[in-house]
Amino acid sequence: KSAPLNPPVRTLEGPSEIDVVMPEYGCPTAPTPDLLGAFSTRAHCSVLVDHFFNDINWMRQPFPQKSLRKSFEAFWDSGPKINAQNINIFALLCNICAIAMLSVQHRLFPEGPRDRLKAARRYHYAGRRALLMSTIMGREDVDQIVAWLVSCRFLLLDRRIGEAYTLGSSAVRAAFSIVVGRQALTQRGVGHL
Repeated sequence: KSAPLNPPVRTLEGPSEIDVVMPEYGCPTAPTPDLLGAFSTRAHCSVLVDHFFNDINWMRQPFPQKSLRKSFEAFWDSGPKINAQNINIFALLCNICAIAMLSVQHRLFPEGPRDRLKAARRYHYAGRRALLMSTIMGREDVDQIVAWLVSCRFLLLDRRIGEAYTLGSSAVRAAFSIVVGRQALTQRGVGHL
């Protein structure tokens, strides 16, 4: 029997709700209200995601729009609630919204560059914090790697080169963790690559 394509490095015992899990790792307060506070509404987020995929997704190998949109919808349909299974999708959504916020032209969003940058940084901050929590919990997967790279891209657009360099190394560490985790599964006979 083969292992799933995108398994996390570590599984969690017990509940997967972030507000229950993170105190075990030293977080003094429930983190989800602050993280979810980055978003205004689902409608705002939808406009930003549309703008990203229609106008910005210009990389050599663009993100898989269909599967990501499906994951984003599942996140919103969950309440939205952040848990160990969707924290990396949440982080990716935040970082995509951060990049889109820099150039979106829509009546729902502020027009001034200072207000726009402030809102973009709020999205990025929430996404980056979610990525740090995900790493603490050992939830490295392909979605996390992509979220680290998008976060790095936002920092480059925001001209924060030193921070971008650091986040790039986080993506490499996550990829390395996935490879090591899969090799351990293979050696135990759980699955193969």
